[in-house]
Amino acid sequence: MTAWPSINGAAGYAGIGGTSMAAPAAAGIAGLLFSYNPALTNTQVEQALEASAAPVNFSLAYGRVDALAALQYLGASDPQPSSAPLQTAPPQIYYELNGWTSIAPLTTAPQPGQVLIRAIGGWTGTSGLAVSGLQWQRCDASGDSCTYLTNQSTYTVQAADLGYTIKLAFSVRNAIGSTPASALSLVVGGNAPPPPPPPPSNTTPPAISGTAQDGSTLTASTGTWNGSPTSYAYQWQRCDSAGANCAPIVGATSSSYVAATADVGSTLFAVVTASNASGSASASSAPSALVASAPAPPPPPSPSPPSMQTQTFSGSLNAKNPARTFNITTGAGTATAKLSFSKCSTLNLSLAASNGAAVGNAAGPSVVTLISNLSAGGYAYTVSGGRCAFTLTVTSASP
Repeated sequence: MTAWPSINGAAGYAGIGGTSMAAPAAAGIAGLLFSYNPALTNTQVEQALEASAAPVNFSLAYGRVDALAALQYLGASDPQPSSAPLQTAPPQIYYELNGWTSIAPLTTAPQPGQVLIRAIGGWTGTSGLAVSGLQWQRCDASGDSCTYLTNQSTYTVQAADLGYTIKLAFSVRNAIGSTPASALSLVVGGNAPPPPPPPPSNTTPPAISGTAQDGSTLTASTGTWNGSPTSYAYQWQRCDSAGANCAPIVGATSSSYVAATADVGSTLFAVVTASNASGSASASSAPSALVASAPAPPPPPSPSPPSMQTQTFSGSLNAKNPARTFNITTGAGTATAKLSFSKCSTLNLSLAASNGAAVGNAAGPSVVTLISNLSAGGYAYTVSGGRCAFTLTVTSASP
């Protein structure tokens, strides 16, 4: 038979050093072999024990003595039916109490510094049972998303394991097949880390506000998202009039965009990408209206009429003063001079610039009018040609 010992009340193997427990087991199996064939020599029994020893995951010269395998080595048949390994008792995780001198099942949350020990449980099946693929793994609180730690028979809990579970995973195999098994601890330290948020998902698409017109500013909202995004990125796209055949607009990566001449006749989209620690997702706005040309600039304002001034001069002509001159200073614009008199049949009115250059003249009875377009500056009006009193009124732009 193959013996699977009990450790502190739980079925399974564990490494225990010392000849005090090893010698009786080896001697008992040796006695079993002699009872099977009393003609065996001591050397033949030793060879059978060594050649049939099962491999273990710690350092030994030959392995674990296996009574059934030793009998089969000598030609005995397996009394059990042929089958792959079958679990009869679940594997467990133990921990050291006082080094290897005392161990106990791990029923509470493991703590950093504890040494965990494998106990593979109880198994039956065709002889040649052996443990393979043993791993200690760090997993989430549900025992999933595991990462490899070591393949040794023991594992010392680390501070990095806080908030995670520790899994013992292995397979038991024989010539017929292999059966996986595992044992899972409670969360190290007693607290599981909070799960990461799900990647963002859009619930309300972004929206564009503003006038779709060359030179106008359009603004995109983020829309509404699940997953508590921590950042948003933007990309504006120019599409045809039907909202298809879109292409990214180079450099248009902020929440606002000033429509350009190249956009006239096209539609615009805003694509918003939301991100958090678990990933990112994108959502597009509805298309804008067709981008219109910029309106024609308004005509320049009409010039304001200049402020006007009116100056009145009075005088008379006689033999001693046959001509009278009156100086004015005016702004640019039209100047209207009106000469009124009654005692003369006719009078002359002339206008000259300050440098003496003639500008205009007029003559006539009763009322003489002289209209001139003047630049800003000084001018002189001269009345002559008779012997009478007169009044000269000049209306011009204020200087």
